[in-house]
Amino acid sequence: MSNEPTPVLRTGRRIPDPALVVLVLGGGKDVSRARSRPWHLAGLRMWPFTWMLRRAGRERGIAVHQLQYRFRGWNAPERTPVEDARWALSRIHTEHPDVHVVVVGHSMGGRTAAALIEDPSIPGVEPAETTQKIPGVEPAETTQKIPGVEPAETTQIVTGMGPAETNPKIVGVVALAPWWPDGDEADAFDARHALLVMHGTADRWTDPRTSRAATERAAEAGAAARYVSVPGGHFMLRNPRLWSQATREFVLGIADASERRRDSAAAMSSSSCMGGKS
Repeated sequence: MSNEPTPVLRTGRRIPDPALVVLVLGGGKDVSRARSRPWHLAGLRMWPFTWMLRRAGRERGIAVHQLQYRFRGWNAPERTPVEDARWALSRIHTEHPDVHVVVVGHSMGGRTAAALIEDPSIPGVEPAETTQKIPGVEPAETTQKIPGVEPAETTQIVTGMGPAETNPKIVGVVALAPWWPDGDEADAFDARHALLVMHGTADRWTDPRTSRAATERAAEAGAAARYVSVPGGHFMLRNPRLWSQATREFVLGIADASERRRDSAAAMSSSSCMGGKS
């Protein structure tokens, strides 16, 4: 048996024909070949978002998967989290060839999400027919604990590093306190993408000023981009309700737009069929 680490995609309760898939990515370190483990805080920090999105999206056919990387680090120039995320997208595409994807990433996960947008090996995003303003969220005055594990949750675990040749279309990214050290990580976003960036005002690990500037450039390039400044630091411990609610509204907004496009396409197809009858 090989001792090489493999990424793990935790898919939760199976949704046979999802309307949208959300891929959740945790943070990490600059350089580390240590194996990622389920109990590491970088991954645990994202489970409240995964559980929240599963609850919010279950009745609307939204599947939410959380990825555990092989290694804890970014590990340039290989960028091992990007390789792992591409593998996860390939697995999603294999099961659901036409599905659209939203990527939610914290810190290094936000850098990975942006890299998926710029990576030429990832097929382009289908242009949105309409541009929606992402709903605003008022900061909470008190801290609310993010809900924990759902008692009836089942988990399907997919492992391995098979081919990553073709991937679904990424239609949106939520970057939570993203680690964008070069400042140009979001420059590939354009009119085909929706982008929500949130950053703590007191973050000392990653730079909120860089995130704001990158979001503004993405908006200038035509992306439906929005920046939300949140009181608190890097690890989203203050105002968790704000982080959670803004992410939820962003994802559900994209799901709503996708549903309208499908309904419109179905209506046009039905009208065309009826028009062809004698």
